[in-house]
Amino acid sequence: VQLEIMSIPNHKACGLYSCPTQLLKCVSHIISHPLALLLNMSVAQGTHPDKLKMSKIAPVFKADDELDPNNYRPISL
Repeated sequence: VQLEIMSIPNHKACGLYSCPTQLLKCVSHIISHPLALLLNMSVAQGTHPDKLKMSKIAPVFKADDELDPNNYRPISL
């Protein structure tokens, strides 16, 4: 888990909980073991916390007229 956290690029979006990647990297040695336990439990039980299923939706401009809503696509953060 710690290796995966450290491999996240620093410029990635913060996501729903606004936790910066650099902060996660600084505390990865503290949170990696409890996080691994939670992930393993989730897989073993076949459940996923509802809060982890949520995301922020942001519009991303594609091309042409910026005033036309059809020229935007949604992305999940």
